[in-house]
Amino acid sequence: MEMTRYSLAMAIAGTMTLMVASLIVWMVVTEPVALATALNGHDITDLAYAIGRALVAGFKVIAEYL
Repeated sequence: MEMTRYSLAMAIAGTMTLMVASLIVWMVVTEPVALATALNGHDITDLAYAIGRALVAGFKVIAEYL
């Protein structure tokens, strides 16, 4: 019984980790300059904007597929 509770939490944590890792790879491939500039300048706004654009592009692809 206890394992069920832990397995749901582990599944959610694993899914979130996979999503974050996929987003980082997507950012490195599609917008390396924005990522490097944000990391070098310690400016989160450019990085957040680039992540937002990546998420919107991903949602558009999923919406077109459905």
